Amino acid sequence: MSDAGETTQPSLLKSGITLREVLDVAMGFEQAAKRFYLDLKDRVGAEVRPLVEELAHEEQRHHEMLAQLANDDNLAQYLASTTVMPGPADETFRSYISIPALGDDPDVDELLDYAASRERIAHEHYAYLAEVASPGPVQALFTFLREEEKRHESFVDRRWAGTFSAL
Repeated sequence: MSDAGETTQPSLLKSGITLREVLDVAMGFEQAAKRFYLDLKDRVGAEVRPLVEELAHEEQRHHEMLAQLANDDNLAQYLASTTVMPGPADETFRSYISIPALGDDPDVDELLDYAASRERIAHEHYAYLAEVASPGPVQALFTFLREEEKRHESFVDRRWAGTFSAL
């Protein structure tokens, strides 16, 4: 279910990883999130489907933003030479690149809990990266992604609570 871009990850044993490696891992995370939500949309009821479709679209948009930054020729040397220490959420963030098998009849409650967890760990990861990045386009992107993921987590939590409190 994963592609080559999602399985090639820098070693966590390194004392630091380049910003290019950070972007590669983040792009894998966003692609996995998009696939998770696209697979989920056909397995949930009509009341949850708009949320899942919106999240899939936003994760694709995040991937495109990361890819644009990663492929910026003006930043190539900076991305290749600047290192950061793996953050406190790095290992958990990487674990979410592998998405769970959903099966034919997934428990929507568990899936929405998982989705909220994905968004929470992404928020923590991007918050750390925004904190350690030098001012400029990389920091601005991580700051934007931090806020996006926080908004997604709140959106999933509110939608989840509203959907299941009505039952």
